Amino acid sequence: MRGFYVRSRGDARGLAPSVALRLPCLNLSRGVDLAQLVAVSAFLYRHGGASTVAGYGVVRTVAPAIGVSVVVRATGRLGLGRLLRVLAFLAAALTVGMVVVMRAHGPVAVVLGLAAFIGVALGTYRPVAATLVPSLTGTPEELVACNAASGFMEGATTLLGPVLAGLLVAWASPVGALGATALLLGVGAFVAGRLPTPPTMPPARYWRNPRTDSRRSSARPG
Repeated sequence: MRGFYVRSRGDARGLAPSVALRLPCLNLSRGVDLAQLVAVSAFLYRHGGASTVAGYGVVRTVAPAIGVSVVVRATGRLGLGRLLRVLAFLAAALTVGMVVVMRAHGPVAVVLGLAAFIGVALGTYRPVAATLVPSLTGTPEELVACNAASGFMEGATTLLGPVLAGLLVAWASPVGALGATALLLGVGAFVAGRLPTPPTMPPARYWRNPRTDSRRSSARPG
């Protein structure tokens, strides 16, 4: 068995280094999204008050709800690995743009507009990354182990994202915390470019019964 050592209960041990490096990048979008929520909310509260924060909450909720399905339909012909890289680069570039606007004390409307596009990019990133997880595995057991590890990492990034963002806001500034998320998205885009592109499960030969295959191979002459 390649990639993982899997116990009968389905938990993963000995995660392959190549997969261990990729899974955090596949699951970073939720943590980055929540980290940006903390950083941007802190900035908007300082410069626009509670009503501006409320508007940001509406934007970051409505924009992905409408835009994710549109992006998925429009980019259906792209390979999933390439699409993931484009989404991460786009989110990173938009985040850098938001950092520039914040540092220049630009209009709040521009910040909200950039937040809407970032929300769509990150909202699309999650289902695409989930679709790519099976391509990292070669057997059903590996898929179970990969899903378990992926779920754990998503929970960890969901917790650590806003916590670390809050610490950065308190220690540095909301702009500094937002800049850190742009850096993470850039790293995620780099790793996503090295991911396999098949959008479906591995070929059927990986799912055959190993006992049946061994009997067939032993029965063949030569």
